[in-house]
Amino acid sequence: GTGGGVVEREGKWCAGPGRPGKESAWGAARSRGGQGAATGGEIEIRKQKEIQESGTIIFRVSSIMLKKLFARQPASAVSDSSPAPAAPGKRRVLLIGLDCLEPDLVFNRWLDDLPNLKSLYEHGLHGPLRSCDPPITVPAWSVMMSSKSPGMLGVYGFRNRADHSYDRYAIANSLAIKEERLWEILTRAGKRSIVIGVPGTYPPKPLNGLMVTDFLTPDITCEYTYPPALKAEIEQVVGEYILDVRDFRSGNKAKILADIYEMTKKRFQLARHLIQKEDWDYFMLVEMGTERIHHALWD
Repeated sequence: GTGGGVVEREGKWCAGPGRPGKESAWGAARSRGGQGAATGGEIEIRKQKEIQESGTIIFRVSSIMLKKLFARQPASAVSDSSPAPAAPGKRRVLLIGLDCLEPDLVFNRWLDDLPNLKSLYEHGLHGPLRSCDPPITVPAWSVMMSSKSPGMLGVYGFRNRADHSYDRYAIANSLAIKEERLWEILTRAGKRSIVIGVPGTYPPKPLNGLMVTDFLTPDITCEYTYPPALKAEIEQVVGEYILDVRDFRSGNKAKILADIYEMTKKRFQLARHLIQKEDWDYFMLVEMGTERIHHALWD
């Protein structure tokens, strides 16, 4: 999904303008083993005949970030342990969501520098996916996970009307989603899911598996995991978990970029740990660093 929105943190409203999004998102999926990668939406790319110098810098920084995140690493850099083996004949699905990733840059301009995404692109299936209207983070991820439109969900953005007036608003968190999403359907089917950072999951709801909530979580003093005991394990694995980059509109681009790297590193470190340790049928992670880099660095 794309755009800004309104987030309530510590009693303060932090507002940000949304950006119009294109109609489609890009996704890639592997048919064998169920592995996949998908974008949650797109930002509008303002095409000019000549890219200004500042724009060139932004592209270069974004490219370096993606290379760091998705370049192949030696096994020793990831973990000394092997992934938890699946039962014989068991099919599992892994979905990695990269919020606000711009498809033309990644799958055209930078594809040769991103070997893992390139491998999915060349050896799996790929194509344009139609996003929802409006194509923004909330509600786009819940639309995808429930197969329900924003109208059916009753969610159109970060801020929703609390009643039929024009005066009262409420944050569209997990309590606003009344329809079942994929991990809840899988729970009914006896399947086990691990869900990390998917927008619209705070506060966490019970499921057959594990959940770490999204960037709308006020801070890590809240109950941001299911089960609650998972918080202690996260602290042991990554130290202080980062739910979102603070002050990503501050203009301090060097600090914001460093914070994005740190947040993303910890999210994927936790994901690798749980993939290897736990038994699961469905694993989903959504990374917001790719979204924050646009808010902070795009000119």
